[in-house]
Amino acid sequence: MRVIAAAVLMMCLVPGGLMAQRGQMQMNRRAQLEQRIVQRFMDQSSREIGLDARERGRVEAWLQSSQERRRNLAADAAETRRRLMAAVVDPQTDDATFASLLDEFETIREREHRQWQQDQTELKSLLPPRKRAQLTVRLLRLQETIRSMIEERREPGGGPGGPGVEGADPRAGPVFAPGSRRSGRGRAGSAL
Repeated sequence: MRVIAAAVLMMCLVPGGLMAQRGQMQMNRRAQLEQRIVQRFMDQSSREIGLDARERGRVEAWLQSSQERRRNLAADAAETRRRLMAAVVDPQTDDATFASLLDEFETIREREHRQWQQDQTELKSLLPPRKRAQLTVRLLRLQETIRSMIEERREPGGGPGGPGVEGADPRAGPVFAPGSRRSGRGRAGSAL
């Protein structure tokens, strides 16, 4: 009897352990991919903008330090967006829930705007205005590329809320969004 109980326990634990291991592997791959993207972005930016070694080092350090703030904002926005879409398709959702979710969106957009302002203040100390403007344009282009890639990854026909919603990466969202307006959605994503 103990042998059977031990076998059942092992069968229950192994899949969980494998799932945790798989999740960690995905997180490691994501971190490696992010690092390669940042490195490539910095290589191209250095050439195109003419960043010297000192400027490049400072911008790269700034970019890496601000990634976590942007990632957290994007995750919060994605979670709130997911909850709003689920509420919209649920006929039992009351007005108070909608009001609360919309208030959450407003708070997230305010946080994104404050982050954009903080990022711009930090960049002012790193680069002269022309190079800062060029870097901003490059970050906007990168953001649009990432948005396009995210859209391509979404499932056709999607779930609640329309095409692509179900297949979206819950962490997906703008990575380098400097408060631009896009498709009538207000300030898009996390701050630059």
